[in-house]
Amino acid sequence: MNRTITRMAAVALPLAASAVCPDVCSVAASRVASAVELSEDILKRVEEYPHVVACRKSREAIAGNPYRPLYHMSAPDKLIHDPNGLCQWKGQYHLFYQYKMPGTGWLIHWGHAYSDDLLHWKDLPVAIKPTIEGSCFSGSTLVEKDRVIAMYHGTGRGNMIATASDPLLLDWKKHPNNPVMPAIHKGPNQGPYTVYDPCIWREQDGYYYCRSR
Repeated sequence: MNRTITRMAAVALPLAASAVCPDVCSVAASRVASAVELSEDILKRVEEYPHVVACRKSREAIAGNPYRPLYHMSAPDKLIHDPNGLCQWKGQYHLFYQYKMPGTGWLIHWGHAYSDDLLHWKDLPVAIKPTIEGSCFSGSTLVEKDRVIAMYHGTGRGNMIATASDPLLLDWKKHPNNPVMPAIHKGPNQGPYTVYDPCIWREQDGYYYCRSR
């Protein structure tokens, strides 16, 4: 598979508000507290979030399965696909992965877990859900001083951008001009170019990403 490197100048445009889990993340906007106090408050709420509760019950139910990996991160249920966007933010490691969320058919979401040591992982609410795209396929993250940028492939649309800046990366906002690089199709499964699995990074003169073609 060929890879193409492209310079991108649209990342810094204003973002549209579309919180993934506003009942959890609204704490960050509604109260003034230190990072430690805020994190403890959010963690308590996260433990009660329906998806996290479901993950915990599922992991308990399959804990005795001898074929489940113990050393490596695995999905709480169903299938796990490509790992995406491993990054370090606010002193913790965050792992995203291709996840078929129960009750959503074959739609792919970005599952989310975090760790202090890359060995012991805790589930978080699903990070990125499909909206205008069919599914949220593979991509990468770029950590900046004040935010984390995720760039991924949205099926049927093209390459997409979402950003988060809260302590646990719960509140992802999608770029209002998504897809930032649309997939143009002339017919079934063909077009002048294809875009998949972008990798984003930054240099002194701007943002770049590498895409499959």
